Amino acid sequence: MNFNCTTNPDFCNYNMVYIKYCDGTSYSGARPQPLVYNCANEWSAFPNISCGHGEIIHFKGYWLLEGVVQTLLSAPYHLDQAKQILLTGCSAGALGVILNADRIHDQIKLHAHRLHTFGVLPMSGFFLDHENIEHLGVYAADMYTLFHMAQVKPNSRCAAKFSREDSWQCFFAGNVYPHMEAPVFLLNSALDSWQIPNILLSGYLRGTLLPTQSLSGWEFCGLDVLACNASQLARLNSYMDAFRSRVMQADGALDRPGNGAFIHSCFTHCEGQSDLPWLTFDVRGVVMREAVSDWWTSLSEAEARAHTYIDSCTYGVASQCNPSCR
Repeated sequence: MNFNCTTNPDFCNYNMVYIKYCDGTSYSGARPQPLVYNCANEWSAFPNISCGHGEIIHFKGYWLLEGVVQTLLSAPYHLDQAKQILLTGCSAGALGVILNADRIHDQIKLHAHRLHTFGVLPMSGFFLDHENIEHLGVYAADMYTLFHMAQVKPNSRCAAKFSREDSWQCFFAGNVYPHMEAPVFLLNSALDSWQIPNILLSGYLRGTLLPTQSLSGWEFCGLDVLACNASQLARLNSYMDAFRSRVMQADGALDRPGNGAFIHSCFTHCEGQSDLPWLTFDVRGVVMREAVSDWWTSLSEAEARAHTYIDSCTYGVASQCNPSCR
C-alpha cells in the first residue's frame, strides 16, 4: 500500500490515511475510567519481565477511532466526498479492521452520499483461537482477560450469537468474520510468524511460562521454520490445517458474494506491506497483488470462490512448502 504505481497500480493514486495504534485492543477498548495496574506481584517469579508500579492505562480505542473518522469526514479532509474506500490494516490493526469495519462503514455512509464501493482488506489479523503445544489455552485466556480489562465493545451481530458471559469470544476474528456485512478479503499466512511464537508457543518463548523438557528446540523452531525437525513440523503443519479449516468453515463467509481470501503458507507477518511478498508470493499461480486487484476491481459482482486462494502445501525438513516463499 504505497504510492508506487509500478508495485501498487490499483491504489497508488488513492488518498491514504494512517491511523496509529493506541489502546492495545484493536480500537475496541471502551473503559470509561483509566485502570490503575500494579503487576509487580503477579510477575515476581519472572525476573525477565519488567513492569511498573501503579501504571495508569487508558482503554478508549473505540471512541478514538470514532472520533478520527468523524474528523476525516469534515473539512479539510472531506472523506464525505469519497467514492471508493478500502479499509486495511496489519496485525493488531488488521484485527481492528475486522472488529470495527461495519460500524466505520455505517458512520461514513451517513455522510458520504457518493460512496459506491467499500471493501475491507485485513492483513495478518486473523489470529487463531488455538491451544499451545502443551494443550493450554493461554492465548484465549489472555484475550479473555484483556476483553474484560478494557471493557471491549464487541461487534453487535457477533455478540448477539453468544451469551453475555461468552461475548468475549467476539474478540476473535474467526467469530466476527462470519457476521461482517462489508465485503472482506482476508490476506494471511496459515503459518503466521507472529502466531507461532505467541499462540502455539504462547507463554514459553516470551518467558511467562516455565519451559518443560518437551519444549526443547522450540526456541529455534518457533522463530525459524527451516530450523524445525520432523516432529516439530508435524505440529506446525497441524496448525496450518486448523487455520485453513477455520477460515473455510466460518459459517459460509467464504461463499458470500464480495468476499475472498489469499491464504498462503510463508512464515511471515504483515507481508502485504512489503513489495517483494506483494509481488511474488503466489497461490495456484496467482500472486498476492493480482489476487487483491481482481477482487477489488470486481467487488460489486464478485463470487467469493472465484476470489479465494488457499495454499494447501505442508512443510518438510529444511524446505519451503511453497517455492514462492523467500
